[in-house]
Amino acid sequence: LLAVTPHYYTPQLRGGALDAFYRAVSAVGPVFLYHIPGYTGAQLDVADVLRVAALPGVVGMKDSSGNLNMMVEVLAGRPAGFTYYVGSGGALPAALAQGADGTIAALANLCPDAMRTASEALVTGDLEKASALQAPLARLNALVTRRHGIPGLKYACGRLGYAAGEPVPPLQPLAPVA
Repeated sequence: LLAVTPHYYTPQLRGGALDAFYRAVSAVGPVFLYHIPGYTGAQLDVADVLRVAALPGVVGMKDSSGNLNMMVEVLAGRPAGFTYYVGSGGALPAALAQGADGTIAALANLCPDAMRTASEALVTGDLEKASALQAPLARLNALVTRRHGIPGLKYACGRLGYAAGEPVPPLQPLAPVA
């Protein structure tokens, strides 16, 4: 289960409230923290993540914060068995270089083969190939998902012939481009 950090009562989320939320969610089954402050406005810090990571049933994290310093500290202090995925395909090289376990990237919906090939090049140490493959992926990520979010991703998937459907309201579909 990928559980977005609660965000409605952001100032009151410190300490016990955040722990209680993830403890309750993990009672349903193994849970990953989903840290995406750009959409939630709830910014976790390293101490929050490491404390929650130690809770039973919390097995990992998808970090879409883009905070590389936080990533390095979380990776250095995470408990054994805590899986760390970066949330952006554009950040994958830096994440893997620091010891991340991989990515859960929206970009993989558009170009799964290219993402896999770039990831394999990184993992096998072919940094020249990985860099050549990563540059256009980072550009595509910036153009589609960072610029237009979910509507952009769904639009691009639709243009590729995938049955992506419409964004869930209140998000609106992008206007067709000729």
